[in-house]
Amino acid sequence: MEPLEYTVQRIPVERTLALRQAVLRPYLGDERFILDDDRLPTTIAFGAVTPDDLVIAVARLTPERPPFDAGDRPAWRLRGMATSPDARNLGVGADLFQALIGHLAASGGGILWCNARLAARRFYERGGMEATGEPWDEHDIGPHVVMWREVPGRARDIGEGRSRCSAQRLSAQDLPGAASGSESRQRRQRARWRRHTRSVRRWRGRGGAASRLWWRTSAIRQIGNPDRMDFTAAAV
Repeated sequence: MEPLEYTVQRIPVERTLALRQAVLRPYLGDERFILDDDRLPTTIAFGAVTPDDLVIAVARLTPERPPFDAGDRPAWRLRGMATSPDARNLGVGADLFQALIGHLAASGGGILWCNARLAARRFYERGGMEATGEPWDEHDIGPHVVMWREVPGRARDIGEGRSRCSAQRLSAQDLPGAASGSESRQRRQRARWRRHTRSVRRWRGRGGAASRLWWRTSAIRQIGNPDRMDFTAAAV
């Protein structure tokens, strides 16, 4: 299988429309799939983009209160998440989801929620979300259920160029924003990256042949853009 290269990065909301319509609203035909909050300045979008500028996965976030009591915690709604059929089962959607988590964590954290299609419930559960309330049937779309998770906040220090790894993946927000200011910090970054690489391999090894991937990233050497991460994925 040829390696699939892509960059998870912030993109304009307008660049998400075509893929969202093709995957989520194919019955609209030539109509444009535009949500009521797509044009709000507070709505942000991320996408997985190939070297030839093809958008293969998209998602967007907007601040919105959930349909349950979240207290006074900030709340963000995930909408319009879609992956091109040719890019599925390769971890692209999971990396995109973790980029969203990283962004929210760096922004102070809060509640992430969505109206999830039941067919995608397992995907969101793997991302740490859980269902609440009863499922319902959305006209022309199918059964949905509300899902949510809490995202702990963390400090975002681009100036020091810190690189942080989660237990399983490095998110787009975990990129260095500037060159490391000390040799000891660089050693800590390399050690975290080695632990992260091992955990990714162990996590991938629990899946089937299609999900046992080898990952290489150049992002650990990239500076100046905390909302961007480069991946190369190949089946092994």
